[in-house]
Amino acid sequence: MKAADWTAVGATGLAVGSVEPQNGGYVVNVYVYNVSTGQELTAHRFTCSAAELHMTAHHVADVIYQAFTGKPGPFASRIAYVRQTGQTYELLVAESDGWNPHPIVRGLMPVFSPVWSPDNRRLAYVTYANARAVIYVQDLATGQRQTIAPGGEIVSAPAFSPNGTELAYARSSGGHTELYVANLQTGQRRQLTHDDAINTSPTWSPDGSQIIFVSDRAGGPQIYAMSASGGAAHRLSYDGSYNASPVYSPAGNAIAFIHRTDGVYALAVMKPDGSGVRVLDAQGNCDHPSFAGNGQMILYGTQRGGRKVLAEVSLDGKTMAILHSNAGGDSQPAWSH
Repeated sequence: MKAADWTAVGATGLAVGSVEPQNGGYVVNVYVYNVSTGQELTAHRFTCSAAELHMTAHHVADVIYQAFTGKPGPFASRIAYVRQTGQTYELLVAESDGWNPHPIVRGLMPVFSPVWSPDNRRLAYVTYANARAVIYVQDLATGQRQTIAPGGEIVSAPAFSPNGTELAYARSSGGHTELYVANLQTGQRRQLTHDDAINTSPTWSPDGSQIIFVSDRAGGPQIYAMSASGGAAHRLSYDGSYNASPVYSPAGNAIAFIHRTDGVYALAVMKPDGSGVRVLDAQGNCDHPSFAGNGQMILYGTQRGGRKVLAEVSLDGKTMAILHSNAGGDSQPAWSH
């Protein structure tokens, strides 16, 4: 590698790779260099089948990302999301760029709020059964489903605890909505909130000590925090009249949420104490933000050209990509851990 050839065009880093057929599959090599010094930063070799070639490209991207940033890459991961085509709803799982989607659920009943378990082996989501909303926790390998909460209750907004043993959710009754936590092994549950407001969209802090959620107890949807064991809640969001769908970053140093500004439901982030609100995307109405496992990118639903699409944006807002699809409208995404 001749450093001068690349510094002349302003490059600071260089990745060189090769793909070679071998025994019906492929060998993929990648070498990453610091252009200014000529130093080889890292080199990796992958073997894969033809079916695994696209995911291997994600692994290569992760190698390059980590070589230059020092942080794990987010690319060799999966996303779940909801697609509506006509009257048909699908819960799909795909690679992080939307490639190779395959259905987990397909039918005429709407599907909402998919969320990954911490080990990425299960998905919790909301759909309808017997004209009632129900939460399922589905094992992706076996297809086996566990129903959360007794039949007949109106439930929504599932969220796994960081250790995967509990599920927080919202239950509606008598004109108000309260938060509950169910033990996935014993079925026992406990009530977190006790008031006449609408309390919904719970999500756990990475250490499991806190739950943030949305409540209209002050007149409009705002973000609150409380101990995961229950007790008093304190308000986090004060910027604007509508703040919803909060989610912690994996490191707990940021919260992504939906923030209404100038009539648009924008994607925004703030510090864990509610300060430092920054809007990342206000080009179209956004929904359901979800952090990548490395905490440096956010996946979310939005609208472009009158269509529902998925998008990814970096935490600093400098890089954005639309995951284009030629089928249906895509929304409510969740990024695996």
